[in-house]
Amino acid sequence: MRERAKLNIAECYLLAREREEAKRRFEFLISSADDEVAIRARFLLGLMSVEEENWSEAIRWFRSIMKLYPHSDQASLAGSMYDLAQRGASLKKRSPLKAALISALLPGVGQIYGGNLSRGLKFAAVFGLSTVSSIRYAREGHTALAVHMGLLAGAVYLWNIRDASDVAKESNLFSRSIILKRMRDQIEKAGAFKR
Repeated sequence: MRERAKLNIAECYLLAREREEAKRRFEFLISSADDEVAIRARFLLGLMSVEEENWSEAIRWFRSIMKLYPHSDQASLAGSMYDLAQRGASLKKRSPLKAALISALLPGVGQIYGGNLSRGLKFAAVFGLSTVSSIRYAREGHTALAVHMGLLAGAVYLWNIRDASDVAKESNLFSRSIILKRMRDQIEKAGAFKR
């Protein structure tokens, strides 16, 4: 009962968002004589690592459950979490800075690099059309139209740089959220750790 009470206290720290204290207490409980307490502490340390995007640490915690408690009910769930954490570790992260720089050189290409082809093509088309229109109106002597189209091209160009960075960030968050959702689904499906 004492070990389970300590586990409950550690979980309260986690719920109160005092992550460092919760982590310290879970790490103390991983060597508990009560297997259920030790497994839950390891599992929660793994999930905390996932939230921090420390995939290698998460892999280590889930693997330790499979290795030390292979016959427990949670070993197969830990195996699923281990597989998903490995997938998370291999996610292709897109650099927002790189996306912005690429779009500064070639409008629309940063969005494509960020994983949004249609958005990239739209930016390239709008920038290209407004630039060509501005040049054409300037040659034909329609100065006011040329200036307006030039201003539009400039606005699209600047917006394109900012948007490319946002697309890369969204892509990274989306990839991570898919893994987190699959983890949540697996945990709910297994009915693990219900009290």
